[in-house]
Amino acid sequence: MILHVVHPDLTSPGSRLAEPFYSALVAELEQHLAVVTIRAAAVAAATRLTSEDALVLFNRPDDGYDASLRSLFEEAAGAGLEVFPVALAEGARVPPSELSDKQSFDVTDQLRRRNLDEINVRTVAVVLARAVVSRLQPTLCQEGLRLFISHKRSDGEAPAAAFHKLLSVRAHESFRDLVDVRVGEDAQDVIEANLLRSDAVVFLDTPKAGESAWVARELEMALSLNLPVVWVRIGPEEGRAPLRVRPSGAPHFTLAGGASSPDAVGPQFADEVIHAAFRISRESAARVFDRLRRLRRIAAEGKIQLIEEDKNRLLFSVRIPRRGFRYPQRPITHLVQLYGRWPKEADESDFLPFVGGLGYSPHPKHGPFYDAALLIGPIPGQAFDAADERPFYVDSLDEYVSTLEQYVRAPAPESPRRGLIISGSFPESQPEFQQQLTDAVHAFARATLNRQGVVIFGAHPTFTPLIFDMAKRQRPRDFKAAVRMYASRFFAEEAALAGYAKNATIMPTDAVAGRRDESLTRMRRAMIEDGNAAGLVAVGGRTRAGGHSPGVDEEIRLARERGLPVYLIGSAGGRASELGAEMSAAGWVEPLNGLSAEQNRELLTSPDYGTLANVILDDLKI
Repeated sequence: MILHVVHPDLTSPGSRLAEPFYSALVAELEQHLAVVTIRAAAVAAATRLTSEDALVLFNRPDDGYDASLRSLFEEAAGAGLEVFPVALAEGARVPPSELSDKQSFDVTDQLRRRNLDEINVRTVAVVLARAVVSRLQPTLCQEGLRLFISHKRSDGEAPAAAFHKLLSVRAHESFRDLVDVRVGEDAQDVIEANLLRSDAVVFLDTPKAGESAWVARELEMALSLNLPVVWVRIGPEEGRAPLRVRPSGAPHFTLAGGASSPDAVGPQFADEVIHAAFRISRESAARVFDRLRRLRRIAAEGKIQLIEEDKNRLLFSVRIPRRGFRYPQRPITHLVQLYGRWPKEADESDFLPFVGGLGYSPHPKHGPFYDAALLIGPIPGQAFDAADERPFYVDSLDEYVSTLEQYVRAPAPESPRRGLIISGSFPESQPEFQQQLTDAVHAFARATLNRQGVVIFGAHPTFTPLIFDMAKRQRPRDFKAAVRMYASRFFAEEAALAGYAKNATIMPTDAVAGRRDESLTRMRRAMIEDGNAAGLVAVGGRTRAGGHSPGVDEEIRLARERGLPVYLIGSAGGRASELGAEMSAAGWVEPLNGLSAEQNRELLTSPDYGTLANVILDDLKI
């Protein structure tokens, strides 16, 4: 397969966004696909497309394309190729007439909806590149989704039943407890097992959903596992039970109609929810590229060999030097295939020819050419059954990469401060893009916990259950010591603080009577002065819009007054992105941390939060 990219100079000359967008797009695409750039009309005329090829092009503001380009577009349309038109400006949203049925990737709209500045055009270029790769590579995502419907039975059963039925006729799988839990089964075990195997969660937030401990637990698990959650608010606001766990900053959809009516979820609405779930889960699947980048980083440092066996199938051999023996030995060798979703039975069957083709014998430990074969995806770490006769393992991509990083990393020098403060809140971006913030918090918390560091943060209705549940999974023996949460008594009652104390080390601060902002300042100052704190990472955060005073600004100011390094993460949008853009425009003349200007620009634009977490923790020597 060859991906042909029509250079923007042929269709969008003079666009200030063209060069940074194009260079970031192609740099990312070339990591995963064979890319050929068409820079001249004569090259377009000589290009012959095959049925396996794909095409990326930049729309003109008018339809005045060169004849050679029109011929290329006609050929692509006639062959039914995957085509990805790009609109660099509002006036260029319409693709060429030959490809009028294709939806354009609207750069201006992507920046606006994510609440990003033009300096982040490279971020959305990477988003497009990964969407292209996801469409072209079968291991990343599929059209048919497995959705978990989270709801309260007493007032959510009717809309859940309607949604379940509509999913079934649309060739999507779904799990609903009333239908899918058999008599005599442990309901919670079955629910958790199905949640773990889902591509996304559809949360039907009816007025009584906040009363359900099971709904709260399902949302906690989804956040801890970094599963996308599509939040559907149904019914009136009056008399609504407050949610114990908020899956994001705001609902994706709101239906004001009667919560108990089956008509609350109709066919058109179901299609909109499914489309949102697919879009969010596809972006979620792109996290695989962050893990792949981390593998390539380890390989570039000479600590492993990463050999690409099949580019389109993301199939690699990983060779790891053996340690601790007098005589040289062949490296530990793994055959791994990367997935952006849970590998299915058909994927396991497709993997077998590759296993056999490498001279594999009945069990991985006996294989003459590799020690283990693995299908790895965005799933929880798996327990392996010694009686399992399959010639491969299915496991967590996060676990695999993190384990490998720990294995090859030299022991870090002991540091008296091993705490990372995570500062942020949901920015004003649209709900479908707020998943970026959850991804970032998940990545920074996970990396810190894996390195035996301490996560420090202020109480937040989404981050609190995410970090608590993750700490129990990553650090079951010392999860309370591994998490230090600050909470102001202005917001949290003693009963809530006692509940928090079962999950972490809780640092309550006294309220200033009747003064919300002063109470928050007191909490923030105590958090910044935590004796474990080595640095602060700022992600998201509300901007100054509407006269709001951003809390991120105050936390950064307090951290700098104390001499703590500060790291600004830009691709999730919000106030951290604004501040990073200001610092970048000034040439990073006032250092925030020990990183170079180039590394700080990477923090500002890269969506690879796991990679960024390692860069920051290395700088802090955690």
